[in-house]
Amino acid sequence: MAMRRPSGDVGAASPPLTPRSDDAGSVEDVIAGLPDLDVKGLRLQWRNHLGGTPPAHLPRWLLLRVLAYQFQVAALGGPDKATLRVVRQPKGRTLGSAGSGPFEARIASTREGADLRALSCLDGAR
Repeated sequence: MAMRRPSGDVGAASPPLTPRSDDAGSVEDVIAGLPDLDVKGLRLQWRNHLGGTPPAHLPRWLLLRVLAYQFQVAALGGPDKATLRVVRQPKGRTLGSAGSGPFEARIASTREGADLRALSCLDGAR
């Protein structure tokens, strides 16, 4: 049986962060310990708890916030679909309002005010 080599100081600065769903206080303790970690420690926590490697372009502050949010979701549950639907609505709009698309419909026109129509340049060629 092969002996496992120690991994060096990869996880030395990071305490074991395992959110437990049975105790909300432990989630608070885990999240309170995140700011003490450096970028390497945060990336290690990402790999251990979210799987895969974190995107290389994410700064430390964003890694910290994503991990804290994901720990809370794992322990306490995330928002339901109805709440997400309300949160994603544009400012000043309600779920049942007309024109609930992301953009307002408008007629294309030039600066001088002439209306533009599709294939209008071909009308004169015929």
